[in-house]
This record gives sequence, structure tokens and C-alpha cells, in this order.
Amino acid sequence: MGWELQRTCLTLDEVVEVDYPEFDMALTGEIQKLIRTVKPTIIINAAAYTDVDKAESEPDLAHKVNAIAPSVMAEEAKKLNAAFIHYSTDFVFDGANIFIHPVARIIRTTMNQSICHKRDSIC
Repeated sequence: MGWELQRTCLTLDEVVEVDYPEFDMALTGEIQKLIRTVKPTIIINAAAYTDVDKAESEPDLAHKVNAIAPSVMAEEAKKLNAAFIHYSTDFVFDGANIFIHPVARIIRTTMNQSICHKRDSIC
């Protein structure tokens, strides 16, 4: 999805893209530093921890990438009065019912991200 977004955004004035492993979404300080340096008017996030099986053995990393990183981006966007667009998937959670009891770790991190954005309405 990131490649398609990059291709689609070519018509915009200036696009700054980052990708893993050069940019680690688990490092919130790096996210803040990048956004504060670039001062974007639009932030589009298509990053996610998507390895369902591995999320069970790396729950902290999955949570940082899927829940904390988008929250940090949204907060930084709010400070700059920038638009924040966050792409997610309905593969493990469709967003229709936030009061579910998820079993898989990846579902819990995705659910946390959805609750955060619905609660704050900052994007």
C-alpha cells in the first residue's frame, strides 16, 4: 500500500517518505523529530505491524507500531494543524464493534489504535 500511496502523492508539492528499516515506527522520539523537522501539512500513515503470528511473541513491538506510533503522529499533526490520514486494515478488526474481546495480540493492538482515534477525534 505504501508504494501506491507514494505513486499517488507524486502530484503534491513535496513528498517526504520513510520506510522500514531506515525508519523505525517503534521509536516515538524519531517520529516526533521527523515531523517537527519536516513540518508537514498532511501526514499519511500506512505503516503497521502485520505479522499476526509474530505479534504473539513481540507484543510490545506490535503495540508500539500499531497503537502508539499513530497516536504520536496524530498528536504531532494536531500541534501543526496538519491533516492526519491513517490507513488500517479490516483483516483482523473491522471497527464496527469496539467492545469485543480480542484473542490474538495483533487484534488487540489494532483495536487500541482504533479506540484511540475514535476517542480523540484528532484526525
